[in-house]
Amino acid sequence: MQKMGRKFPANPCVALVFLSASWLVVHCGPVVFAQSQSNPPRGDKTHIELPGNPKPAPPPQRRLPEGEDFGESDLRRKKQLREQREKKLQPPEPSRSEQKEKALIAEEQKERPMHMFMEVSLVRPGIKVSGKRDHYSLDLTNHFQFFMRGNKNEPANKAQFWWGIRLAPFSGSGVYEKIPGRFGFLYFGPMVGLGKFDTLRDTLGDSPRDGDAEKNQLHVRHGWLVTSGIAAQSRIGDASRDEKKLSEDLNSKKFGLDGTGLWMEFRYISIHYGALGFNAFAGGQAGKEKYFYWGGLGVAGWY
Repeated sequence: MQKMGRKFPANPCVALVFLSASWLVVHCGPVVFAQSQSNPPRGDKTHIELPGNPKPAPPPQRRLPEGEDFGESDLRRKKQLREQREKKLQPPEPSRSEQKEKALIAEEQKERPMHMFMEVSLVRPGIKVSGKRDHYSLDLTNHFQFFMRGNKNEPANKAQFWWGIRLAPFSGSGVYEKIPGRFGFLYFGPMVGLGKFDTLRDTLGDSPRDGDAEKNQLHVRHGWLVTSGIAAQSRIGDASRDEKKLSEDLNSKKFGLDGTGLWMEFRYISIHYGALGFNAFAGGQAGKEKYFYWGGLGVAGWY
């Protein structure tokens, strides 16, 4: 020990205590210093305390409806789950268009008497004149007709007599005895006819197999009707000069006959949705020194 240039106590116990204290200072001093720096005293303003971990929130309690216990609630929940599973297994609901078509099919297949129908039609007329008349032309017009079967007990798919009433206005312009003017003719009177149309059984079929195959489809019934009659005339005229007495067609008259007044029409009938008719027709009528002819389309309501 004297060779290192430093004197130690001669007592070995004192030397041992001295060495132990030195070892503790060398090895434990840095740890104690670091802890003292990381945990400053509470009086220091730079000390920051971190908040502790928050307590977990309690689970939400299940509230039951008043008067219901856990058993009933569980049954209700299982029932809802079962209904949801069954709903997935069921076929999809029909669309809005399919629902409408189904309703129309049901409406079409209702049994109806089909005894009568009323028709309003759009008519494109023409006219041929002779004698004192010249340059006659007609405007678009509307006709109104009411039809009824003669024998209600007879099946509609058999040819039978019909009867009804017809209103047929015509208006236009022309020259009569070299006097130009406008005129309006209203022809009206009774009519008779012969015709038939398909029944519901004709469209669906007689056998059960045919009926099942055709039940879910829309059908159109078809038929025909030939009508004829004699029409009286009521007319209104407007001449360009004061010579109305000389202009027969241009002079107003309340009631009368225009020649024979005989007319005839052929009508093709189509019935949709059981009660709605769309008809096409053509016809002609004889008058005094003039002949009317026309074609048109009509909308009819059946009962």
